[in-house]
Amino acid sequence: MKVSVIVLSAGESRRMGSLKQLLPFGHKTVIETVLDNFLQANLDEIIVVLGHQAEQISKVIGKKAKLIINERYKDGMLSSIQCGIKATDENTEAFLIGLGDQPFIHASVISMLLEHLSGKGIVIPRYNGKRGHPIIISAKYREEISHLDPNVGLRQLVYEHEDDLVCVNVPSDDVIRDMDYPEDYERELKRSEI
Repeated sequence: MKVSVIVLSAGESRRMGSLKQLLPFGHKTVIETVLDNFLQANLDEIIVVLGHQAEQISKVIGKKAKLIINERYKDGMLSSIQCGIKATDENTEAFLIGLGDQPFIHASVISMLLEHLSGKGIVIPRYNGKRGHPIIISAKYREEISHLDPNVGLRQLVYEHEDDLVCVNVPSDDVIRDMDYPEDYERELKRSEI
């Protein structure tokens, strides 16, 4: 199955106070670590959706991924998802949507989610009853995603297709954590012993 990864990395990082994609994470930046994890999962294409400070972030990414600029990034996350989906290969059978501020999502979690894709059209990781990221959506929803209400986002798609959804219980809370504030970043550095 041809799976395209869409990494959402267009936000302004206002709560962080600095561009979180470029924060150091080990010997690399946060966004480089995110991409390396997806590259290890051996998927068909990786698209990074940029917006705020796109030029600065793109210098770090180089040729690891296809870069797309969302000119409407201030409209919210759904606009970046739609922008990324438009850029995917026409033969893509599923979209794996990841966040640019989750450098701790390892290839093993991604593989676990992909195993459930053949049975259902929407695959969401879950830890202790709480849903997280990355999520996988069948390309059969491509057109529907393009018409979703921006105020509701992907939740609308999930709500309307609960019968086509599988939640995969994962053994770590990695899928429900991200880095919005400086204290989140410090926590992740300590957890990773970086």
